[in-house]
Amino acid sequence: MQKGQVNTNHAEVDDFFVAFAKKARKHRGYMAIVEVCGFNDWLLEKLAKTECSEIVVIQPGNSAAHKTDKRDANTLGELLWNNRKRLQGGQRPNGIRRIFPADPEDAQVRQLANFRQHLIRVPFKTSLT
Repeated sequence: MQKGQVNTNHAEVDDFFVAFAKKARKHRGYMAIVEVCGFNDWLLEKLAKTECSEIVVIQPGNSAAHKTDKRDANTLGELLWNNRKRLQGGQRPNGIRRIFPADPEDAQVRQLANFRQHLIRVPFKTSLT
């Protein structure tokens, strides 16, 4: 539906999503595909709030030798385009290692468990002076 780059300024991101959601309504909504990373929770929330009908979060595959954001975006767009009918029909997409992020409560429990594991692995140092 649209191809381009968005500035990372919060106001410009908000403006982009408002305009994009309006445009998407004319096409009965939109789908998005996002690679999972540790800091994209804000983007997933923004997509959900702007009436994104399907948010596909994927685990990135093998890294290309000449990886760029533009190439990654084109590859993700092609994957989504090729699977749009399957996703609309509630079917599993082809060629995508899809994941389902934890809800906020589960994410908090996982973070606590990971921190506990980290503490267990760190050697305990005492001072006997």
